[in-house]
Amino acid sequence: MGRLSSCVVCGTFVLMAAISARAYGENPKFVIRESDFVMSQDEALKFSNEVISPILIGYAGGQEGPESLRRRLLAFIQMNKTHEISYVAVPAYYPDRALHVVAKVQPVQSDRLLLAFIPELMEWRSRLSATDFRFAVLIAFAHEMIHIELGQEKHSDKEALKDEGTAWGKTVLEIIRPLEAQGIVMLPEYKNVSSRLKALNDNYEDPRWIKTFRLP
Repeated sequence: MGRLSSCVVCGTFVLMAAISARAYGENPKFVIRESDFVMSQDEALKFSNEVISPILIGYAGGQEGPESLRRRLLAFIQMNKTHEISYVAVPAYYPDRALHVVAKVQPVQSDRLLLAFIPELMEWRSRLSATDFRFAVLIAFAHEMIHIELGQEKHSDKEALKDEGTAWGKTVLEIIRPLEAQGIVMLPEYKNVSSRLKALNDNYEDPRWIKTFRLP
């Protein structure tokens, strides 16, 4: 199976290998083929290089905002460099477009990929202010790194809903709430998830919290 991998080099994501005509994933619930592409690989990489990479690297290298957010982004960059994860700029939407997934950790054979669905990210950029888009991207990538630090990609499908609830609970308490406290304007979706957790006394193990999630 051909694969895409990339690393952060001088602030850009660089394609290291060609994509084959086969799917990125072998899970029948998660299949993306070249026929699903809505843009060229070069266009997806260009957007990643010019838009996504500077957001992530700029924040990781600065002093702004909560350390809990910066720590996850630094981990992403470091794990890319050491090939513990491979970043892929996907020129397609997530298969279930109704979920509006922008990023996802996906094991493929012995690799661990962090997929960014570039068309969905481009839609975010078209409808959000520059500040909202920036923080939406930062939170989305940090959320996926929380999945990785919890080792959830090794869990069975039976644990998937609980895993998503746990990852979002930590995302809210450790990243979204500190940003809210600093007066950062959040996306309505992030505000809503924060409010829902607060209504449950910030208990992300509450079954009512877990039941609110749909799985990508």
